[in-house]
Parts: sequence; structure tokens; C-alpha cells
Amino acid sequence: MPFNVRELQNVLHRYLTVKQLDFTDMPRSPLAFSDNDSTGKLDLESLPFHSALERFEKSLILKALEYNQWRKVKAANQLGLPRRAFFRKLKHLGLT
Repeated sequence: MPFNVRELQNVLHRYLTVKQLDFTDMPRSPLAFSDNDSTGKLDLESLPFHSALERFEKSLILKALEYNQWRKVKAANQLGLPRRAFFRKLKHLGLT
């Protein structure tokens, strides 16, 4: 089940507030994040919300790309993103 942007923002807001990710009501996927994941650790005192969101997106996209052997269209489909939006995100995050 792919996330939409609002769900992602809510998850990040919850994480920044209670310092815990809770995905108990969601099915586990190969892209799932955990608190002990080195890419999931955030310095909450010095990282503004938008920077944290961008870092999370970049990490999630990298995981999707690695899982799909850098096949961009497959990674976009797995994340539930339209191809054009996915390619714009890749360019914006410097992953082209």
C-alpha cells in the first residue's frame, strides 16, 4: 500500500513529536523504515521539518531504487508515484 504525501507528513510529524515510528497498522514492505536504521536517525535539535522530510524522502527513494536494482520506473511504481513526479524528485534530490 503506497503512502501519499499527507500520510508521510503525518508520520514525520509524529516521529518528531514522540521520537517513535509506529507502523503497526500497516503491512510490512521491503522499504519499511525502523528507528534503528542508520538512515532513519535524525538530529532533532538542528534539523528543521522540511530538511527532515527531504532527508526521509531521499532515503526512501534510495531504498526503492536499490530494491529494484536502479530501475527507476519500477521504483516509482513501488512507491506509488507517477513517473514524472518521481523523476522530478530524483532531480531535486540530486539522484539523477
